[in-house]
Formats: sequence, C-alpha cells, structure tokens
Amino acid sequence: NAEYEKVIQACAEIDRLDPGNFTARIFQRKAEKTMQMESDEMILKTLKETWAAMAPEVSKNPEAYVKI
Repeated sequence: NAEYEKVIQACAEIDRLDPGNFTARIFQRKAEKTMQMESDEMILKTLKETWAAMAPEVSKNPEAYVKI
C-alpha cells in the first residue's frame, strides 16, 4: 500500500502542476482502485477467518447470535 500511496501523491502533484495531464490522472485512478481492491480482499479474508472460528460456537447456540 505504501507504494500505491506514493503513486497517488506523485500523480496528485503532477495534476496540481499540470492540470491537463491525463496520464497522471489515469495512473492515480488505477492506484486508488488497486488499493481499494486489496483492502476489500483483506477485509473479506478477515471476515472468513472470523466466521470459521465462530461457526462451531454459533452452531451450538444459534439463538444467542443475530445474523445480519
């Protein structure tokens, strides 16, 4: 993520200096999209791991939990 943040900062600086630079805008959007996808993947992985750990307990006493 640190590398993508650097790309976003550099592209923002280029955009500030040269507002017509479409290449910088494209790379900035790509970096932001990639960061978001990686973040979503990490969250999904954490949720799956948490559910795997909780599943046995929930199956023993399902009334104690609310499914959203």
